[in-house]
Order: sequence, then C-alpha cells, then structure tokens
Amino acid sequence: MIKAHVISDLNLCDNEWADPIDETMPECDIVFVNGNNGVFQRSVLLAETICKKYPDIQVIYLNGKRELLRQKEKTIINDGMTARKFYSELWPKNLHFAVEKPIQLTIKEIKLDILCMHGYPFIPNDDIDNKIWKNTSWYRYVNHRLTTDPNYNRPKGISDASRGEFPIWSTPDLCRIEHDREYEIVKKWSDCREEGVIKILATSISPINDNSLIGVEYAMYPNISPDHWVVGSYQTDTVFSDYHLHGNPGRGLSARTRTFTI
Repeated sequence: MIKAHVISDLNLCDNEWADPIDETMPECDIVFVNGNNGVFQRSVLLAETICKKYPDIQVIYLNGKRELLRQKEKTIINDGMTARKFYSELWPKNLHFAVEKPIQLTIKEIKLDILCMHGYPFIPNDDIDNKIWKNTSWYRYVNHRLTTDPNYNRPKGISDASRGEFPIWSTPDLCRIEHDREYEIVKKWSDCREEGVIKILATSISPINDNSLIGVEYAMYPNISPDHWVVGSYQTDTVFSDYHLHGNPGRGLSARTRTFTI
C-alpha cells in the first residue's frame, strides 16, 4: 500500500513565504504538487523545498494555469523545465516532471504509470453567456499564447497600428481544440494496460465542479479508466465506476493531513 498526498491551489504570491505547515508533509510515499500554487518560479521553489526536506518522498510536479500565466509561447515554460531536468546537476533526484508523457515509478514494489496533463475542459455550449464566461477564473488566468497581430480582437474604431504583445485569452472553442488534442493522448495511455501496473492521471483542473469554471457546463476525457485521477481546484476523495478521484486544494493544517491510498 502506498500513501499519497496532493498539494494544489495554494495561490502563493511571487515573494510570499509559505506557511511552514504547507511545507510539512503527512506520512506518505508520494506527493503530487498539482498546480496553481503560485507563479512558476514560486511553485517550483515549493516543490524543490519539499524534495530537499523529504528526500525519501517522490514528488510529482505539474504546472497549472497560474504557473503558466506569464509564458509568451504555449509550451515555453514546460520545455524549459524539461531541459533543466535533463541538464541541471541541481535537479532533485526525487522530483519528477513530464508533460503528456508517462512517468514510471516503483514504490514499495508497486509499479506506477503516471500521466500529467494540463487539463482543458470540453465546453459543448457555443451559446454560453459571455458575461458568465468572462467572470470565470479560467478566463482570467488562461491564455493560449501571446500575439502581436494588431487585428486580433481589435475593438471597432481602433487603428491597426502595432499594440505590442498581448495575450490570446481562452475561449470555449480554443478549449475544445486543446481538450480533443489532450484526449487522444489520455485515451491511448488509458487503454494500454499492463498487468500489475497502477495508472494515475493528474490534471490541474477537476472533471467535475472545478471552481475555475463556475456556471459553465463542461466535460473532460470521456470513456477513460485510470485507476486514480488526481485533480486540482476541487476537494474530493470519491470512488466512481471507472476511477478514484482525488483532490485536495488549499492551505492549512486540515489540507496537509489528508492522504489517499494506492
């Protein structure tokens, strides 16, 4: 039996000291630092602090929408972190990072196959109220890249002169495109079963009741069957017919004492 713990949605400010409680792990074998803990540099510092403090705990790191907010190109932060993992001598040996590619670990002779995805919602309703959409924290924090195209989303009456770089904020249509691309990866991984291997999917958002999509009808990755699905933004420890759903957002002692078993 493996004990696992999830840390997500601490929402630390750039130069904010973490509460020592949130850097104190319960008795566990693996920790998922599962996104939206702060801007990229602050979130990585949190993960590395845990790794150094607990060298026997395996740490899985995933960037969420807050970590990726400031990136200029779609994959530049994840690509940079991947390069750092391969080339830096300072990379902690118990810190594991891979995006859209499986992480394979063996803990207590139990084999784990872990797939980390950003997680995009599939929003079926094209007629979603624009006010509801723009009030979501998903819209406020998720941009798909930066553009310098002066004609992109240009208000009427504004000249087409250069306005510098500005973000392409998320839309239901862009979410559907990204969701379908991710779904192909997740479905292929989920269907490829190996006896004795436990499959764990990790996403920074939840397939149900995610607090960044309040008022929005959405779905995620239909007809998949990982053994466990670790999520952010939603407190849950629920057994569904296809998987166990685990989420543990927020700060404080109560959050830092919750674990689940694998």
